[in-house]
Amino acid sequence: MSRFTLRTLLKNLDDLISDRSYQAILIACIVGASKRYFLPEDLEAFSFKAELTTSKKAADVRQQELRDIVMKPLDIFYEEHLSDHLTDSKSALFREFMLALPLTADSERHADFVDELLRQLQKRATFADGTKGLVIGHPDTHRLIKDLIKAEADNHSNSIAKQLASVILHKKHDDILQSRAVWILIEYMKAPHLKKLVAKEYAAKKADIQKLEKSFKQAKKSTKGLEILLQSL
Repeated sequence: MSRFTLRTLLKNLDDLISDRSYQAILIACIVGASKRYFLPEDLEAFSFKAELTTSKKAADVRQQELRDIVMKPLDIFYEEHLSDHLTDSKSALFREFMLALPLTADSERHADFVDELLRQLQKRATFADGTKGLVIGHPDTHRLIKDLIKAEADNHSNSIAKQLASVILHKKHDDILQSRAVWILIEYMKAPHLKKLVAKEYAAKKADIQKLEKSFKQAKKSTKGLEILLQSL
């Protein structure tokens, strides 16, 4: 797809983003020919007559160009509708947009979006099961943020993880440890350059975490996340 065609399509983003075929085009621009989203016949179509392209750029360079083109318009759209998408696990496009943030050539382009993301994660909400807590601990949201931290670790970066760590450390520890957000902390522990962002503060709280683990056991609540966190401290 030419950059001109793609930019023309993006002009109608607000009107077409709910269309699954339109979403598929944007997902392909972000992740390429992924077996996760496309059928074998789709993947075959992607490569049809690829050898006839006039571009002399390497495939990975071309993919990065397409990704960078779609990321900013998606950034603007999702910043305006973030609260609706953060707790919705059904949007593959939003998920891939989030996981591509560490891959974007100029991360400063997404500074406003990241600021809004951090603000939304700190909000309190009532979840579908009737429980209340920080949005970061929502059943769907915590998985997305955990995967985002992993994506940064895989990309050997820490821009978003560093800002998120500041948010986590300024919240009450119970808000994090007693929610699914504990799994985000565990993701930090897996990468040495991210672990140092949170390990010192939580190591100092090790005795409190052990007490919390004990109380969870007494209440017959799952302690798996706390156990893994304690092992990594």
